[in-house]
Amino acid sequence: MASKRPPDQLSTPSTSKQPKKSLESLKKEIFSLLSESSEKCGDFATGSVLSDAELQSVPNIDINDFGILPLPLNKFIYDSIKPICSQSPYGLGEQTLVDISVRNSFQLDPQQFVITNKEFENQVASLIEGKIKSNLGLKDATIFGKIYKLLIYGPGGKFAEHRDTEKHQGMFGTLIIQLPSVFTGGDLIVKHCKSSKVFHNSSPEKSSLCSFVAHYASCPHELKEVTSGYRAALVYSLCWEGNGIKPSPYNASTNAVRLCNLLNEFMDKTDMFQWALDYEYSLSSIREGTVDFFKGCDKNIVSAVRNALQYDVMQCGKDRWEFFVARADKKVNEYGDCTREYGGYWGHHDGEEEDCFNKDWDEIDSIKLSNFIPLTPNTSKNDGLAFDFDPEEAVNGDDGFESWGDDKGTGCSGPTGNEGATCERWYQKQVAVLWRADKSLSIKIRSGLSDGIFHVMSILKKGDLVEGMRGFQILWESHLNKVSTNHKNVSSLLEMCVILKLKEEACQLLKTMCEFGIPTDDSSNIVALAACQFKEDKNIIDALKNLLRKSSKDQIKYILQCCSKIDWLTPTEVIDLTTDFILKNEISLGYRRYSYHNEHKETSIYPHIVGYMFKHKTFQLASIKKLVSLIDSMSDIESVICSLVECDENNVMIDHFLPRFASIASDALSSKTNKSYGWNRCEPEKSVTNVFKNLLFAKRSSLGKPLVTLVNSIKNLPNNFQGLLKLLTQQILQFFSDKENIPDCLLNAAKIRFDYLEGVIGKGVPQFSWHQPKAVVPGHPQVEQFLRGPAQSFTYRNFNNLKHARNWANKHSHDTGCFMTLTPIGRGSSAGVEVVKTRQSHQREVEIFEKDKLEYTKLLSILPENTNVLQQQVQIKQPTVEVIVLD
Repeated sequence: MASKRPPDQLSTPSTSKQPKKSLESLKKEIFSLLSESSEKCGDFATGSVLSDAELQSVPNIDINDFGILPLPLNKFIYDSIKPICSQSPYGLGEQTLVDISVRNSFQLDPQQFVITNKEFENQVASLIEGKIKSNLGLKDATIFGKIYKLLIYGPGGKFAEHRDTEKHQGMFGTLIIQLPSVFTGGDLIVKHCKSSKVFHNSSPEKSSLCSFVAHYASCPHELKEVTSGYRAALVYSLCWEGNGIKPSPYNASTNAVRLCNLLNEFMDKTDMFQWALDYEYSLSSIREGTVDFFKGCDKNIVSAVRNALQYDVMQCGKDRWEFFVARADKKVNEYGDCTREYGGYWGHHDGEEEDCFNKDWDEIDSIKLSNFIPLTPNTSKNDGLAFDFDPEEAVNGDDGFESWGDDKGTGCSGPTGNEGATCERWYQKQVAVLWRADKSLSIKIRSGLSDGIFHVMSILKKGDLVEGMRGFQILWESHLNKVSTNHKNVSSLLEMCVILKLKEEACQLLKTMCEFGIPTDDSSNIVALAACQFKEDKNIIDALKNLLRKSSKDQIKYILQCCSKIDWLTPTEVIDLTTDFILKNEISLGYRRYSYHNEHKETSIYPHIVGYMFKHKTFQLASIKKLVSLIDSMSDIESVICSLVECDENNVMIDHFLPRFASIASDALSSKTNKSYGWNRCEPEKSVTNVFKNLLFAKRSSLGKPLVTLVNSIKNLPNNFQGLLKLLTQQILQFFSDKENIPDCLLNAAKIRFDYLEGVIGKGVPQFSWHQPKAVVPGHPQVEQFLRGPAQSFTYRNFNNLKHARNWANKHSHDTGCFMTLTPIGRGSSAGVEVVKTRQSHQREVEIFEKDKLEYTKLLSILPENTNVLQQQVQIKQPTVEVIVLD
């Protein structure tokens, strides 16, 4: 195959000594070659339906011995005109043959007919000079059309694939004007190189309008069989006037060798080839690995470069290039004056904000390349790649960057006094970018370390250790002092060290990691890999232990995860390291920082430590006691106990942690502690309830002792902790339906709650009153005193104006224990708020009473029969007055 190609298409870059070209001269040559591609951006074939305004549908063809040709053709007209016509021949070498299996049509020579509609002829000339000339890429050529034949086709009409021969002086192409015709089939297929175009001649709109197809004569083309109906067409030779080379379809492969050689020479002197494209493309319109979405000349430019790269692959046996379309973003800062300054002082502000800026001068703030999208199948994605860009480096810099499209800026900054105004503007342009694959790493490092790391890692994962080592060395030398700013980069470099077995670099990276510890699953796994890979190296071991000690307290999960994968660390060593770690970080949240939130429980380090001890069956009493002594946070120890319920079936550790929790809980719930630390009392109550619920949920007999410990710690609390007791008894009622199975310690807790409810129920249903004894209005004792008293309404006046009164009403409409309506009234200093109590306070008390009564009844069913109750008395004490039910 190769030997049949012209030698100039096979030659590799010459090795003979030739004068070396400068970078600028190479730029000019590439620019000239691609500009030629740009100028010849027309297609090898073009066609469309034409409106009457473009080409009249009645050419008035007067045929000798027949008269005006009626359109569209039908069978009668076709049969009538056929005897006047001759069978169309075709050429084979120097022979002219007639064979209807190859070509089946009838023709009339120009001497046999006349087009009497002169306007039609003028329109054909305009069509050639305008649309056809432009679409075939012949803007600088002088061309014209010369009538050649009138062709008619009936059923079975066709013409097999062929090329047109030169019929007139200067002929370079063919124009077919299809007259209004009704038929099926008859598609025209035109080919060029590896491309082809299909023109569907029988579409419905072509039955009443003319259509055209123009193509270069050298392009193979074929008319498919007309399956029904009749077709008529005028055929013109497209001819060229002038000197030089006759117009021909642009063949990108013709210049592929030359462009390939120029690009290789160019890339020997620089890192990157850039070409500014003419059109703008949205990210959604760009498709990877294809050029179909490009418009106009851009398509030819990109196709020319791709053809050169394909030729290079054919010669070298591998793909050595990466080719992209990227977006250039230019930010321009403009400086001047705002015409709105001092209310339009400058005299030419017309009220439109975008016109208010008068520019004195501007400067380019930055130009960056980003959004690199591959244009060849083997080019890898470069998400996040971005770097500074100089338009002068582009091959077509001066011409290509003359226009930057529409401004996407923010406009005038507005009046700024004596400082003047500024205006920020952004512009975008697409750029074709090419570089050699072997320079990819150095280019991506220009963008940033992360892109370089991604590239080298992809090489190593493909198994190319030699190239991977080269890439790692470039990274190491280029960014040795920058790696500590990003834990992902450090972890990735450490992973490379493991793959490449680089001890010294791995040790240095482990020391660097001390700045941010082990913050993720990935970094945990990578550190463990490094520890196992270099376990014989003392420096690595020391660096690892130092890293574990210096990690932050919220990383304990990843530290333990890492340790569990290191085969030379014993569980006892891990626990010792961990407890040292806790002491170093002073991990003690204490009462002041107690918070009953899920996110806190998730970040508690202790469940992770306990989980590790269970996983590795590390239950040394000294370690357990040491860990228990370190915890003084109620929420931390709550998290530990709740996690132990699931795994500590023999209470190996619960028996140590629960007394500690009971002690902290008792202290936390005491009135003295609450007063000192200003807690919301419901938080420790929820913590105790959660532990209680988990112990009950396990339903294990072995948890009896821990339950007794917990209940005994809270059973002597004063009545103002009935909220906690209520929560506990709710759990008892939920988990036990048979009173015989309830442990005595739980019955004792239920009895405490029962005794309290007995006193409440014995008082009967609350009587209606306007008193709201639990009302709290912070900072406004007069309003609070009114709400707690017997009066129903009150006007509060302590405001500057009505707006002040409204704000106060909005702020206090939902104060704790307050059931009222707030209506701002008055104006100015006489403004006030009318406070009117509602009956909801009493309704709430009745609802609470009914719930307490229901709870009382349920507790009665589970307590022993000899429990002293006042059920009958409670019923007797129901009030005889009607209870008001509110809306």
